[in-house]
Amino acid sequence: MDANVVRCPDPKTAEAMIKRIEEARSQGDSVGGIMHCRIRGVPPGLGEPVFDRLEADLAKAMLSLPATKGFEIGSGFPARS
Repeated sequence: MDANVVRCPDPKTAEAMIKRIEEARSQGDSVGGIMHCRIRGVPPGLGEPVFDRLEADLAKAMLSLPATKGFEIGSGFPARS
């Protein structure tokens, strides 16, 4: 996974990502992205019922990453519309 600076497993996609980052950087800008994660086979009742829920722990982990602006579970942000 550390075969390139963007840690992308697909070399062709990694090359395109690096090119886009360099273009943005040359213009004094930055780029963002979206990560999707699907977890299957989670046993019922994993985590605590109120404050240490699995969703809360996942959100804490993801929102601890620098520049993370959102975290959605289930229907997520589109459910607000």
